[in-house]
Amino acid sequence: MSLDLICLTPSSASALATMDHASLLLRRVADRLTDVAVAVRRLAASTDWQTPAARAFFALAEHLAEEVVALAPLAEAVRVEIALARARVVVQDTWDCR
Repeated sequence: MSLDLICLTPSSASALATMDHASLLLRRVADRLTDVAVAVRRLAASTDWQTPAARAFFALAEHLAEEVVALAPLAEAVRVEIALARARVVVQDTWDCR
């Protein structure tokens, strides 16, 4: 493999900082999504389910909670991909690309 292929993209402190910031924001998103799912389920559990509208709300709230909870692992998977990309950038810095 030629050094031209290894050194296609010069890394920078700015790129690493951007990746770190994106990872931090995704962690916050995942935490908030989990909090939203808990809040929706708590609200649904505290409602009197005697009317058809209330039962429909409960079903919708439970569906929303399930979808929101499913997003948190997706955000975590993206964080893992960012960590891998960051590691590649750091490793690239160990090559003498000049």
